[in-house]
Amino acid sequence: MANRDDDHQDTQGTFRGAMNSMFGRLRGSVLGIHGAAVQCEAGFPEKPASVEDAVNGTEQGDSGELEEATSELQRKVEHLKALLEDRAALDAEAWRVQKAVQHQEEADAEKLMELLRAHEQSYAVDLEETKAEIEARIVLRMREEQEMLAAKYDEQLEALEEAYTMQLQHAAAAADAAAQQSVERAILVKTAELSAVHD
Repeated sequence: MANRDDDHQDTQGTFRGAMNSMFGRLRGSVLGIHGAAVQCEAGFPEKPASVEDAVNGTEQGDSGELEEATSELQRKVEHLKALLEDRAALDAEAWRVQKAVQHQEEADAEKLMELLRAHEQSYAVDLEETKAEIEARIVLRMREEQEMLAAKYDEQLEALEEAYTMQLQHAAAAADAAAQQSVERAILVKTAELSAVHD
């Protein structure tokens, strides 16, 4: 925006310089014409009537040229003034458009930031929910694995108890059989001894 104001001031300065230069040239021309007229009057203090008429005609011609130059200068000044006003209007319109665009860009940037913040908040909420869901799944999975391990442990313990019971039963049966055999052998021995005694 500072560059836009500097360009506007430079343009106004250029137009003012051109107008001052034109006024300077016109002033020099007018002074030159007036000086020539004064020199003519000083060089011929006593003139015949015909010469005076010629001088008057020359002065009238110079006055007409001066009026024409003044009119031309006025037209140029008005033209430059119109150009300057048009340029100022264009600069003002461009400045308003730039301000409007800048304001719209700022509004769009603010809306974008709001959308980004809302997206970040939504993403954070989704992340927390996903994290909690994953943790719940992990806990459930660990609990299921622990229950499976406990069930396997119970099955193994039950199998060991059954095997131990079977071993005890086999040992008791073997002990009973051994005892029965021992008793039978003792009876046989005692019977043989009694038979020998009677014989």
